[in-house]
Amino acid sequence: MTTTAPASRPLLAAGCITLGMASVALVDQFIAILKTESSVWQFLFIRGMIMLALLFLYAWLRGLSCRPQNAWAVLFRSTTMSLGLVVYFGALGFVSVATAAAGLFTSPIFVLLISALFLGQKVGIWRISAVALGFLGVTFALTPGSEQFLSNPVAAWQSFSTSTDEGAGWVRYVPALGGLFYGTAVVATRQWCAKESTMALLYGYFGTLAVMGGVVTGVLTVFPDMLALDPYLAGGWRAPSVTFWSWTLVQAVGSALGIVFLTIGYQQGEASYVAVFEYTALIFSALFTWMIFSEVPTAGVLIGLVLITLGGVVIALRSKGGQAG
Repeated sequence: MTTTAPASRPLLAAGCITLGMASVALVDQFIAILKTESSVWQFLFIRGMIMLALLFLYAWLRGLSCRPQNAWAVLFRSTTMSLGLVVYFGALGFVSVATAAAGLFTSPIFVLLISALFLGQKVGIWRISAVALGFLGVTFALTPGSEQFLSNPVAAWQSFSTSTDEGAGWVRYVPALGGLFYGTAVVATRQWCAKESTMALLYGYFGTLAVMGGVVTGVLTVFPDMLALDPYLAGGWRAPSVTFWSWTLVQAVGSALGIVFLTIGYQQGEASYVAVFEYTALIFSALFTWMIFSEVPTAGVLIGLVLITLGGVVIALRSKGGQAG
């Protein structure tokens, strides 16, 4: 007996992906409120527990199993993906959602590099050019004052190379590390977790993120002077306030809603086509930052977002059907 693949619904898929990205981009804006209420680790712990509870309720109502087939593969995938989100949420304490998202959305670039360097995938001129374009976008998005490179590149380079302010140096590019971890998780998903159920992958991810947050919060509570960093990055447990509970719940529910839309979108459309619409998150991030906080992204950030999006779209389209170009 033969089975027929479900009919593709590209418009529905695109709409769901766009709604999912809008939901995530919106609730991530509220980290600006939460960073004054707790450390990123405590936030990730509480948020993870809330999302695990929501996931358990959904699995119980639908009678779904969350048991993985390959626990070690799921653990590796969950760990690398969680590290990517730790970098992302950590960066949100100091940069806008649009800038942090620019770092996270370098993941397709790292997926391509990992696939070419370690898995032997053939990569042609189109995708090599897309990688270069993406890295140029990262440089623009994460370098303060990068828009000056367009008007006076010599003076801009001299200012960049001699700058001694606190934001100078490699630290400003840490958000891109989130893209590396997330891209590694994507490769692990394709290579080792293709037969795992969605519920097993979600449980592994949310559970690992919650454990990471809980363990680090506990250590920093017992040894409060271990790291001389901002309290958002190195703070221990604080009694949760009503504000913390309210906005963490909003963040968790909004993120869960975004995941639901993303799941539906990937079920309704071809993956390489659908992936293109994930880049609407960069647009929504900049838009919501402006609407909520009246913060207008600099020209350099906007240029970087456009370049990263173009690079990612080229990679997604050229990856369709295993093209080597």
